[in-house]
Amino acid sequence: MKNPIRFLVIASVASLPLLASVAYRTPGGAQDASAAPAGVTKATVTVEAKGFRNKKGHALFTVFKNKSTWLEMDQALHKRAVPISNKALMTQTFEGLKPGKYGFSVLHDEDKDGDMTMQWFPIPWPKEGAAASQNPRPKLGPPSWKQVVIPVKPGESTVKIKLWY
Repeated sequence: MKNPIRFLVIASVASLPLLASVAYRTPGGAQDASAAPAGVTKATVTVEAKGFRNKKGHALFTVFKNKSTWLEMDQALHKRAVPISNKALMTQTFEGLKPGKYGFSVLHDEDKDGDMTMQWFPIPWPKEGAAASQNPRPKLGPPSWKQVVIPVKPGESTVKIKLWY
């Protein structure tokens, strides 16, 4: 075999139709509940955010499409500020999303300024609660795109995240 890498690439590409045909199947062959119905080309994602410490301010739900816009509030694909009616659980549904990769974030914007308020002394740390898809807990700085990105397929899905303070 002259070029084993070329063989692997060709074999991988050739197997894509097979992988696509089983992508929404469970081991028993039953249809997965998260699979999109036939003909559905857009996605609907419901974000469930738990753990608000109080009802002050509002919950700022944001959707980001790529690494270059991640946490750039003025470049969010969708941004919604909603009054906190239930500090235990708040939800927002985003409809009409194209299938792809997204990052979701929620900020407990207690002072309603549209941005995360920080304390700077003795250690820089957020004063307001925040959360992101995949629930990473940042150590020094915000979570990276790689830590939060999730695939969104056609149909309905739910992203569950828990705020940290």
